[in-house]
Amino acid sequence: MSFVIIIFIIGLLVIGLPLYSGIFLIASYLYLTDNIPLISSISSFTKLQSQEFIAAISLFTFSGYVLSKSSCPKRIINLFSQVFSFSRVLQFIVLTIILIIFTSLTGASGVAILALGGLIYPILQKLSKENQSFSIGLITSSSSVGLLVAPSLPVIIYAMVAQQNSNDEVNVNLLFQATLIPTALLIFAMIVYSYFTNCKNSFIAEKFDFRKTLFAVNDTKYEIFLPVLIYGGIYSGTFTILESAIITTNYIFIVYFFVRRDLSIKKDFVEIAIQGLKLAGNIFIIMSTAAILIDYFIDQKIADKIFYFVSPYINNKYVFLIFLNIFLLLAGVLLDIFSAILITLPLLIPITEKFGINPYHFAVIFLINLEIGYLTPPVGMNLFIASYRFKQKIATIYRSTFPFLLLMLGILVLVTYLPALSLATLENKKVVNSNSQTKIITIKNVQLKVVEDKISVNLQANLQKGKKYFVAMKWLDEKTQDVSFFEDLAEETTITNFDRDKNQINFIAQDLDVTLEYTLRFKIYSQNEKGNYSSLIFYPKKK
Repeated sequence: MSFVIIIFIIGLLVIGLPLYSGIFLIASYLYLTDNIPLISSISSFTKLQSQEFIAAISLFTFSGYVLSKSSCPKRIINLFSQVFSFSRVLQFIVLTIILIIFTSLTGASGVAILALGGLIYPILQKLSKENQSFSIGLITSSSSVGLLVAPSLPVIIYAMVAQQNSNDEVNVNLLFQATLIPTALLIFAMIVYSYFTNCKNSFIAEKFDFRKTLFAVNDTKYEIFLPVLIYGGIYSGTFTILESAIITTNYIFIVYFFVRRDLSIKKDFVEIAIQGLKLAGNIFIIMSTAAILIDYFIDQKIADKIFYFVSPYINNKYVFLIFLNIFLLLAGVLLDIFSAILITLPLLIPITEKFGINPYHFAVIFLINLEIGYLTPPVGMNLFIASYRFKQKIATIYRSTFPFLLLMLGILVLVTYLPALSLATLENKKVVNSNSQTKIITIKNVQLKVVEDKISVNLQANLQKGKKYFVAMKWLDEKTQDVSFFEDLAEETTITNFDRDKNQINFIAQDLDVTLEYTLRFKIYSQNEKGNYSSLIFYPKKK
């Protein structure tokens, strides 16, 4: 009976029922059949409300739509076409990177195809001697790659969901760093293919015109600074993702509404705000309903049941990664990337942890699979958007993107079985268990040593002499994964009297209940700096 009802709801989704409605109906049915009060899921909404990523998603979405509506794309393309007019390969590289960056800023590859496709297509046609299939394929495929690059919304949402469902700390800035090498490989593969596809075609290099180039640089002086502001802040760790979103949005708003005046407050602001809110609102409502369903999965230990079911057949993590890629490719084809993250990720994280897969390595595999899903026939989303934009039959789009799809699958295999490609850009992060009573865990710049109930915090940071630092700590003694929900219930203690020469704090945690899981959350900051909480979860020693 249960199976029939769930199939019926899925059928409603196929014929047009909104995804969030279908998720809520399935969750409600599961709650009711197990006699679980639906009101118990209220913690899901509280958990979302406490996430700073929520505001960042809205701000980056608004910024992306402002850029797509303004003359920013036209100015940037004009600049780089002028600067690199002497080289076909460099123009391929630049146009590919422009599409990738624009996707990362808008959070949706479809927007990049619609906004930039008409501008970049004639340039590619000129470079490829009217090779329409190549031009359409490169535009459609490059747009998908941008989903890996900061400040991409899918990566932000992935980090948010992973933090709620993983035993490991998943930092969004580190996650963006983990995608750097895989993204570079995808770009390299596309450029190499572009070169060999067009190398036999004649190319007449234009003479470099310093005067025109100088004029183009001056015309894009505000746009040139934008990537430095966003990527410099995020990848260097100077800004949190929310701080970056606030700074970026204010910069873009001031430049295009008041300095350049490409857009009007009266005519354009409301329209752009509505477009941004539609995308962000759709994400939020799916997040809310998916959180209810995921709470049920966690409560019923569905992930553990799946693991114990498949483990007799798949007891090797490398074999598991094959099936994981197949599953994720199907999810990427059938679901949009936000829904796929919100619905499948909480189920997969506990399973990947049991197979010993690094959380950042898994994140890159997950995201590459979903971006490939956008290009996978028969129903990849970007295929239909490209068909609409370039007014071509869908079969033509299939043929155009197929070589790029094969390239991306090849890179996916490399990233899957060579974890170093995802982890080489990260700081060292070790977990060493010498015995059952002692743990040494390094999280970013902080090392904690737990021996029985004695806590030693060793700060491996470049603290300046003569500067006053604080360490704020919160204890959580709730046996739950919803750490953020209980954060306000925890007491915060600020410690200032630690040994600055050794950068070490020692204290004793008293009256710990051995039946509970404990979380120590801490941050280090100076008088003028704000620190982020990191977490250590451990069990006290039984007496």
